[in-house]
Amino acid sequence: QVIRSLPTQHRVSAIIGHNEIISDLLLFLTGSGDIRLPTGSLAVIQTELRSWRSIKPKGSKLEHYFEPIHQEST
Repeated sequence: QVIRSLPTQHRVSAIIGHNEIISDLLLFLTGSGDIRLPTGSLAVIQTELRSWRSIKPKGSKLEHYFEPIHQEST
């Protein structure tokens, strides 16, 4: 519902949240498996929409997925 209420003139949007909800949203939008985003991850999806109101389940494509690099503490 939040995504559908975005203004049409915004062609790019960043959605920031916590798990489990953000991972579930990614699955809902893309249908791309059971991805669980670790803290600090970033997923980029692409969709062909004229309006955010027309977004639908599995109507987007997972373009990129980045996980943070964990470094050893010294």
